[in-house]
Amino acid sequence: MAIATSGIDHVHLSVTDIEAFIARFSSILDCESKIPLYIDSIQALNSMNSLNLDVFEPKEREGIAARQMAGFGGPGLTTLSMLVEDIDAATAHIEGCGVRVISKIGYPGVEIQSQFHPKDCFGMVLELIEYIDGHEQVIAEINAKQALDNRGRTFIPAQAGALAGSGIDHAHLRVPDLDDARRWLSRLFVCDWEDVTDTIDGAPTCRSSIGIHLNEAHDERPGLSSLAFGVDDMDAASALADAQKLRRLPAAGHRQDETCLVLDRRDVFDLSLELVPSR
Repeated sequence: MAIATSGIDHVHLSVTDIEAFIARFSSILDCESKIPLYIDSIQALNSMNSLNLDVFEPKEREGIAARQMAGFGGPGLTTLSMLVEDIDAATAHIEGCGVRVISKIGYPGVEIQSQFHPKDCFGMVLELIEYIDGHEQVIAEINAKQALDNRGRTFIPAQAGALAGSGIDHAHLRVPDLDDARRWLSRLFVCDWEDVTDTIDGAPTCRSSIGIHLNEAHDERPGLSSLAFGVDDMDAASALADAQKLRRLPAAGHRQDETCLVLDRRDVFDLSLELVPSR
């Protein structure tokens, strides 16, 4: 039986310059970003922001993070983390569906995670996460220690004029066969589906109730293609894009009558960013 999930918890992004990315992203969306910390186990700088985008910059050419980035063909979205209540049962179920576990990790007192092979997950690393009771206090203690190490600073604030919003709305997963991908995801998670046929680009699309939108593309590499965030004022979003000279792309996978602003990844440091109305 498919497992229940509360939806997307966070998403991983690999970049080549984490400080430049934070500066650009926080000029677009109103969020705080953790001051980047070096993670010895993967040889990378890491910063999670308050919109649940987890950003990594590899620092060692032969390190784990660098090899992962190379395996994905360069910088960009790599990992989709789904929130579950019983990670042991959820992991066993997904393994039983023929999806290989590549790591079982986490952070003591905060979370338990399982990650699954991208070759079994249409080009993305699928991650499950379960938070441990009392994790808020542990996180507060970690932040307090980091503040001591950084002259009282833990977070990098958003820039003036950044857009207020509701966080991650959905992620687009590019797949070679829509029906096959939908059957696969339905075996893993309890979800409902909506077929979308009148898309701007004409490509078949279906949307799950757990925040994963499938886009069929035969000639492109499978994997996470873009990430959508809800914003409270789409007119302000359009004005900000014009003011910052951010290039726009057609809203692939969206209906003709839907409001959506798609920003070119070249202007957002390798993040294909969509802005949609907050729900």
